[in-house]
Amino acid sequence: MGPSLNGHAGAVDWIEHRFSRGNPATLYYDEVRSNVYIQDVIAVVEKFIADFQPGIFHLGGPLPLTLYEIGQIVNKLGHYDVALLKGSLRKEAKPIPPRVGNLTMDSSKILKLLPPTMIKPWPLDEQHLPTSKDWHVHREKRFSAGALKAALYGYDNAENPRSPLNWYGNPDYFAV
Repeated sequence: MGPSLNGHAGAVDWIEHRFSRGNPATLYYDEVRSNVYIQDVIAVVEKFIADFQPGIFHLGGPLPLTLYEIGQIVNKLGHYDVALLKGSLRKEAKPIPPRVGNLTMDSSKILKLLPPTMIKPWPLDEQHLPTSKDWHVHREKRFSAGALKAALYGYDNAENPRSPLNWYGNPDYFAV
């Protein structure tokens, strides 16, 4: 999970892109993902470059979430109108082609090669985990404007020029 280069192609930024323009997003209750922070993916790639390991590996996060739950998190942390989040089962979505429901990954093979804390759960903060289908409706506090990106795109220092939070719109990012 991290920002996409165009600002609306990744799961979080696509959902936020819709919500920020007042457009609804219909997300599936029964499509499950293995979310992983882009920082962790980068760290794993760097480790494999430094210490090559042959084989084919899956790399997913340890906390599977449905697309609807991801939408709930974006909706609540971004303080968007709750009516913008729509839920559906995949079989109810027509006329699109069938979608795979379980997109989780068995990462046990690669995890044996990595330090135990290298792959963190997404979202990192347990207070951002939905506990029911209407979890996003209950708003005890308003999150700051930067909370969404800081909590869901990265756990590292956003002031760091190499932070994935600084990818979008920064033509010099890859030159750093």
